[in-house]
Amino acid sequence: MRSKLSSKYVSSIIKTDKGFSLAKKTLNLKNKKRINEDTEPVYSGKEVEIAGRTLKKPETLEDKNIFTDAMNVLYYWRNLHEVPMENAFKLLENIVQKHDRKAFVAKRSKRYFSIVRKLNIETKMNLRNMQDIAGCRAIFTSKKKLGKAYNELRKNTVFKKDNGELRVKDYISIPKPSGYRSIHIVGKFSDNNNKNKSVEIQLRTKIQHHWATALEIIDIFTNQALKSNMGNEDWAKIFKQISYQFEIMEKIHLYDNLQPLEQYSKYKKMVVDEKHGMEHGLVIQSIYDIDRLQRKLKVIEQLNAFASSIEVMDKKIRESGFDGYALLVIDPQKGEIASNLFDLDNVKEAFEEYLNVEKKHAKNKDIVVSMVSTNSIGGLPEAYPNYFADSTIFLTNLTYIVNLKNELDPSWIRKALSSMS
Repeated sequence: MRSKLSSKYVSSIIKTDKGFSLAKKTLNLKNKKRINEDTEPVYSGKEVEIAGRTLKKPETLEDKNIFTDAMNVLYYWRNLHEVPMENAFKLLENIVQKHDRKAFVAKRSKRYFSIVRKLNIETKMNLRNMQDIAGCRAIFTSKKKLGKAYNELRKNTVFKKDNGELRVKDYISIPKPSGYRSIHIVGKFSDNNNKNKSVEIQLRTKIQHHWATALEIIDIFTNQALKSNMGNEDWAKIFKQISYQFEIMEKIHLYDNLQPLEQYSKYKKMVVDEKHGMEHGLVIQSIYDIDRLQRKLKVIEQLNAFASSIEVMDKKIRESGFDGYALLVIDPQKGEIASNLFDLDNVKEAFEEYLNVEKKHAKNKDIVVSMVSTNSIGGLPEAYPNYFADSTIFLTNLTYIVNLKNELDPSWIRKALSSMS
């Protein structure tokens, strides 16, 4: 049985949180309600908010009791999203398979470190209103197929507010400043008590996915937060420019189905044929910036080294053929990845172990602990290649950009760049 939120814990938070009065806001936790004798404690929305504020404070890690109490609330809150996430996953899988039978569909609960980082970055957010505690992802073979699936999803009322407005952020039409491209759509899905919880669904193409994957690999192995717009300026710039070039590649019909030589040939033709109008000089400047920064940062060498360091991974992940969950523990410095697989009948056991492992490694930001799942567990490395340091497709496309820079005629390049002035 999980421990209850202690009175000491609540008092310490109320005393330190601006705007709270201990006399007026004392929370009675001695008789914490339970649905029945076999269930976990039931925490209020206010207690979830307090737990989030506690976890984001560095000093919380120094008090074992307070940290344990707060993590138990996080476990409870994350667990409440499990059934809604499964309902979202089923809806997404059914729609995606109608439009792209080669697409990957996956789901995951947000990691402790990701939650804490987001709470610290987005200061107005609290744990209770965080919309991506549970998330699903679909990775499509083309933008056209993604668009068809999105058009069907957006008609469903679960993704709409009371006024009919969609809960959506279209980062494909308007990419993030980092170059990140994807569609995020948030739906309300019911749990076992018919109460709605938010689940975020991400829609990406393969090339968008492998760009995001490489960014996360760099974050994991270099202790940066480029994903949250925090990190080395040169790394941020090169990823933004690579995203720009990948967008050009994605305009090539059935790009992912082409052989490498054909991919490169068509990409080169698109650049050289000056199909970008006033942007043509920007396209060429982007290629030059990528080549310069790639040599400075040794991007290709580093990503290859990261992949080699974690090459010998747990074979269970690739060889297993059942639907379920994988608890991954990754040590980038040692190049080690361990897994524990749970079938769908052992969800409670899976998430209890997830909590225990997160507590164990809470002070070590180098260790990545994640609970993930796909519609086919054998597809896990393809749905989450960042956890396996697999940047193969990203590196192939980056190589095209570097090779093209070396092939372009200098006089032609000067002409293209002069169009910018």
